[in-house]
Amino acid sequence: MSELTPVEIIPEETGIVSRETLEQFKSLYYLIKSKRDTEIILFSKNKTFRRCDLLQLQEKFKEKLRLHTVLTSIVNVVVSLSNKEFKTFGSWESFVNYDWEIADTTQYISIEWDFNILIPELANQIPQTHTMKVRIGREMRPNEMIQVIFQGGDDTDLEEAASQVVCKIDFVNPTICEELKSMISRWYDSLPENNEDQKIVNIIVRNNQKIYEFIILSFLTSCAIFLNYLAHKVNFNSGDNVQKIFLFSSATIITFYMSYRIGGIFGGRTIRKTVEKFKKNPIFEFTKGDSNKIPEVKKHNGRLIGKLSVDLAISIIANLAAWGIGELIVKLAK
Repeated sequence: MSELTPVEIIPEETGIVSRETLEQFKSLYYLIKSKRDTEIILFSKNKTFRRCDLLQLQEKFKEKLRLHTVLTSIVNVVVSLSNKEFKTFGSWESFVNYDWEIADTTQYISIEWDFNILIPELANQIPQTHTMKVRIGREMRPNEMIQVIFQGGDDTDLEEAASQVVCKIDFVNPTICEELKSMISRWYDSLPENNEDQKIVNIIVRNNQKIYEFIILSFLTSCAIFLNYLAHKVNFNSGDNVQKIFLFSSATIITFYMSYRIGGIFGGRTIRKTVEKFKKNPIFEFTKGDSNKIPEVKKHNGRLIGKLSVDLAISIIANLAAWGIGELIVKLAK
């Protein structure tokens, strides 16, 4: 006897359960028990996030939902501030109406939209739950990572926390996912670039290795200038010519090595004390503290540019000093 299929066991004509009811049961079972698909999108450009940009994102999201039959839509917002305080809002209205004219700066903002919609094209009108979470801000500190763990976060949550800007979409219908991805990407691309007013800082940071190599090269060239003048004092026409060449060559190798080491130490100090200390403008212009932080960053970077200019000037002056010492040696030799 052939194996009976589920339809043969529960035929539609028995009246026990119809085919449509069975399909609805399957859809409900999938809705309750199965794990939704997930897509995570990371954004790497350096953007500025203003309050009006977040309002625009909410409007774009609402426009997208108007295309579907929405049963429920919930927005949760978490704002982390520099005083280690977390502001949590259970609705978009409470988030917008909060008084953000505060002295604290914004560390990160997490916005989560959770909504249930009906897809008219589907025969079985079963609600589909989708979630979109956008997290904007710096990497979390270790204590904040621990908080995510205690709140029940899994490995995926930790990966999200380690990213600066991330969008996570949990979806049932792939079409909805693509619509949300397209919406968030267009919104992100329209944001203003950060640090546009500090182009010289960006150039310095991108070329930090070249600055380091330039300082070493300056010390090596000053060594070459000095040895060139020193060679004029050595008389290679005497009988002990071989011994003089050996001694001069040995001194040259040692002097070049010492110049290389000194240049490396000085160059490394310059990179650590100036280039690595440069700060970017805050990516948020959300609180009063964020706005006040911008002139502070500019002043801080201005001081570092001055220190870097002095160190580079010292490297160049080392060549002039070697030339002056060499001239003095030649005159004394005469």
